[in-house]
Amino acid sequence: MGITRETAAEFTFLLSTPIILGDARYHLLKLHTDSAASADLSAVGGSAAMIVGIIVSAVVGLASIKFLLNFLRKQNLMSFSIYRFILGVIVIVLAAAKIISCNYNKT
Repeated sequence: MGITRETAAEFTFLLSTPIILGDARYHLLKLHTDSAASADLSAVGGSAAMIVGIIVSAVVGLASIKFLLNFLRKQNLMSFSIYRFILGVIVIVLAAAKIISCNYNKT
C-alpha cells in the first residue's frame, strides 16, 4: 500500500484517541453518578488522586508509544509475533487444564 510500518502505527494510535477519550468520559460520568464509587474516590484523595492518575497514565502511554515507534524504525515485528504466539499457546494450555480461568464477569 506504500506506507511504512511507522506511519501505520502512528495512524493506529491516532485512531484509538477518540475511543480512549470516549471511554474516559463515560467512566467519569459513571463515577459522578455512582455514589459508592464517589465515596471510594473520596477515600483515596478525591480529585487530586484522579488527576495524578490521568497524568501518570498519559506519560506512560506516550513513553510506550515513543518506544514502539522507535522499535518499528529499527526492527520488524517477527520477535514480537513469536513472543505473542508462544504466550497464546501457554494461555490456551493453562485454560484447557483449568489452571487459569478465562471468565470475565463485569460487575
